[in-house]
Amino acid sequence: MRLFFTYLCAFILLSAQVNAQEVIQNPVTTHDKQEVLGWNFYWENIIEEEEANKKKEAPVTLPSEQKLPPKPLSTEWFKSNFQVITSRAVDNPSKENLQALLYAERVMLDKSETFARKKNFYQSVMPSLQEGARLPMTGSAATAFRTFKSEQRREAMYEISNHAGLVFFYDHDCAHCSGMVPLVNRLFRENKQKVYVIAKNLHGRTINRLDTKIEVFPDEGQSETFNIQVWPAIVMLRPPIDVLVVAQGSLFYPELEKRIINIAFETNILTDEWYHRVYPEQKGLISNNQLDGVPLDVQNDPVKLINFIAELANNPEGSIVESASNGEIQK
Repeated sequence: MRLFFTYLCAFILLSAQVNAQEVIQNPVTTHDKQEVLGWNFYWENIIEEEEANKKKEAPVTLPSEQKLPPKPLSTEWFKSNFQVITSRAVDNPSKENLQALLYAERVMLDKSETFARKKNFYQSVMPSLQEGARLPMTGSAATAFRTFKSEQRREAMYEISNHAGLVFFYDHDCAHCSGMVPLVNRLFRENKQKVYVIAKNLHGRTINRLDTKIEVFPDEGQSETFNIQVWPAIVMLRPPIDVLVVAQGSLFYPELEKRIINIAFETNILTDEWYHRVYPEQKGLISNNQLDGVPLDVQNDPVKLINFIAELANNPEGSIVESASNGEIQK
């Protein structure tokens, strides 16, 4: 038995030597990954490493996926090339370069004219975009609209006179105060406003051209109480405590009337009911409240957003009185 074991060991050693010689004489090539290189050699590690290297390689961009140059003479083309054409003409004003610049400008103007005409055409066939349907702008309709607006302003001034009075601060030594007297008379006569005059440096003299029915009181500290810094000045008094400075310095009657009306809106002397009567041009406008109500899914899609706006244009709410503090009624 012991002798058999000795022979077995010798046979194993001899076989190992023969295999080693064969390997040296016939080295194994690595192109065939299925060949056996030994019990302790694994191709899996090499395969995983090669796959990782493939992932690191930059993807090949196909010709169809490459960005195409802009269409010749398109807006994108002019954006990229017009400065080049201009620079060449400025740096070298040759006939060729200047001709290129002039004709480039000609093409741009022609494209703009074509766009403007096409835009006007489609605007004329879309009722919701026809401004004349909302606001008369020409002919007898425009005249009637202006007359209506003037009448509504006058009625608003009548309404204001039922709730507030006006005080005119006059300084006899002021060069501009006398120029405001006709405006004060107009407020008193046409609009039935309750008007009073606080006069400074009058010293028994009368105010030229002032309606004799308007009461005049000496300035006994009222200008300091109301913090009047510039003469002439007009202040609105609304019992019991509201003191609202309408104007300091001279101004034209339309501006004076507008300020009085807008202050009346701000202080709720004129209610919401008066708003579209006094400012009929605000009718048919898309209000900020409507724009604030755009759904989130519509905001993220430009096509849906524009169509949503088109729907608002067909069903506008118009501006509201509460937006006066943002200047929307200062028209």
